[in-house]
Amino acid sequence: MLASKSGKLYLGVDNHGLYELDPASGATKQLAKVEGNYLASGLTEDRSGNIYLGIHGEGVIIVNRMTGKMNWMHDNDGKNRFRWISSLFCDSKERIWVGMYGSLSLVNSSNDRHIPVSERFPQMIKGVHNSIPRQYLGRYEQRNFHNQL
Repeated sequence: MLASKSGKLYLGVDNHGLYELDPASGATKQLAKVEGNYLASGLTEDRSGNIYLGIHGEGVIIVNRMTGKMNWMHDNDGKNRFRWISSLFCDSKERIWVGMYGSLSLVNSSNDRHIPVSERFPQMIKGVHNSIPRQYLGRYEQRNFHNQL
């Protein structure tokens, strides 16, 4: 559940999608319907009011709550979705932190560029999940996130 700055509540409901609840009126509406069997695993909101719904095993859906338009968040090549989502967080710089099983990515919500933080700082995830490719575990690149996003 996410308590929005607008005063509304947003709920990611397993196997159903994203719902908006207005506590003042008691009105409820479905903002996004997602087909299939899945586990809603994270919610966050950016300053523009977009809601990010993490779906474990499927990825992150971005929902524009004003228009109802729904898009999947992709990696930098625009082909692959983030998988195995465990948590989402929007920081004060409008970057979305995507916690996944065995990895972490940082996404600039304004241009959809992302940095796989776990590749840059493998000590954050080393030993957490044994399916991470070995070539990533030994790689450490010292870069500034601001220059990349």
